[in-house]
Amino acid sequence: MRERLVVAFVGLTVLVVALYGIPRAYVLADIVRDQEHAKVDRSAHLIAVAVVDHRAAGAPVDAVYLNTLTGSDERIIVRSAGGVVVRSTDGPPTDKDDVVATASIEGGGRVTVTRGGDAVSQEIAGALLPLVALGLGLAVLAGFAGLLLARRLSRPFTELAEAARAMGAGRLRPSLPRYKVPEARAIATALEASGRALDATLQHERDLAVHASHELRTPVTALRLDLEDLALWPETPPTIGAEISRATGELDRLSAAIDTLLTGAQKQLSSTAIDLDLDVLVADTVSRLGGIGINVSYAPAGLLPTRLDPQPVIQLVDELVTSAAAQGRAVALGAQDRGTHLEVWVHADGPLAVPGTRAEDLAAAVGGQVSHDDAAWIVRLPKHALARSGAAG
Repeated sequence: MRERLVVAFVGLTVLVVALYGIPRAYVLADIVRDQEHAKVDRSAHLIAVAVVDHRAAGAPVDAVYLNTLTGSDERIIVRSAGGVVVRSTDGPPTDKDDVVATASIEGGGRVTVTRGGDAVSQEIAGALLPLVALGLGLAVLAGFAGLLLARRLSRPFTELAEAARAMGAGRLRPSLPRYKVPEARAIATALEASGRALDATLQHERDLAVHASHELRTPVTALRLDLEDLALWPETPPTIGAEISRATGELDRLSAAIDTLLTGAQKQLSSTAIDLDLDVLVADTVSRLGGIGINVSYAPAGLLPTRLDPQPVIQLVDELVTSAAAQGRAVALGAQDRGTHLEVWVHADGPLAVPGTRAEDLAAAVGGQVSHDDAAWIVRLPKHALARSGAAG
């Protein structure tokens, strides 16, 4: 986009300069040519007077004398009343672009003065040089102005493109400024709204995928076991036992429906797993947390490629850093490749409590786990593999 704006701006400037400069160049060339005609005409009249005075002094009018009256770019021909022709021997060869002027000599005869076309062309070129220089200067100036203007105009769209790429990497809540360009402002508003809606949808799916197993399967399994025990009691009448067996079958159907629902949710969320650099993902998250006043540092680890759903990882880092910072501690993060897996550790300047259930659920959602020692939490994540998706809310 930037290159196109520069080309368009410079092209428009060149077009305007050409529309003004080309007609102006023709007019200027005609003016210079008319001036040269007037100059040669004056020279012819002056030479005619000089010839009369020279003859009156009794001196001959010959080629040597005429050479003293000409410049290096002029030729003189004197025709006497008797038809005698005297020519200067200096001057350029004859050319079709020569400027010629004739003047009558008092007492008879005429003088013809010719100025070479090359000299006239040089005068025209000299007159056109400032115009050409001005046009080139305007074109160069237009290039610089176009570059600055293009950078200014394209900056919002460059930032929007970067925000869109970040959304593809899992950062679904971009923080965009309020642009003055209406089109950029409309795109930013749409991106933010779409990101919030998509984040809410994915969050709901993760909540379902992670918690439904525990919240639905466990009570159903416990109820089925209770009903089976009840059916086996000697005190239970046969008719009641039959009803209990029927209820157990319905619970089995409910359990199968829950399994189908969770399997579909897992498959749906598997599409959110993407190839990414864990180092960049963690660094971006740390930068955002530092921007809201949380005391956290991160030492870049270099390229750490993996394939997983980025959103649970972002939430997990948020959860761990926020928990450590809430204890009034300075937090430091690091990441490294352990060969079989990737590892992110959270270190604080004091003892850390055991990670909460939410952190464990987030780690499990991407096929990882969280371990703990006195001063650090360690998150182990899969490497180069399509991880199981889903996250906690």
